[in-house]
Amino acid sequence: MNKTEIEQRARSLQEELRRHNYRYYVLNDPVVSDYEYDQLLRELQSIEAEHPELITPDSPTQRAGIAPAEGFVRVPHPAPILSLANAYNDEELVAWYERISSLNPNSMG
Repeated sequence: MNKTEIEQRARSLQEELRRHNYRYYVLNDPVVSDYEYDQLLRELQSIEAEHPELITPDSPTQRAGIAPAEGFVRVPHPAPILSLANAYNDEELVAWYERISSLNPNSMG
C-alpha cells in the first residue's frame, strides 16, 4: 500500500470502529462479534504503530469505548477485573497468564 492508501485505510478503520462502539455501548445492539471488532482494532493499532503520524486524539486506539447507554449504574468491584485481554492464541494466553501470575494478591482488594 502507498501512503495515501494507508491513510485512507486508517481513517476507514477509525470510522468503522466508532460506529461499532456506538452500536455496542449506546444502542446495545452490536453487529459484529468481539473477535471481529478486535481484529479491526488490531489492524488499526498496527497501522498506527508503523505510522504514528496517523494517530489522532479521537482514534479508537486512544480511548476505551464511549460513554455507556443511560441506565447503567457504576458497581464497585472488590478486586480488579482481569480479562483475558483479547487473547486469541496460545502465545497470547500464556502472556496473559504470566501477567496475572505476577500480580501481588495483596494489592487486589
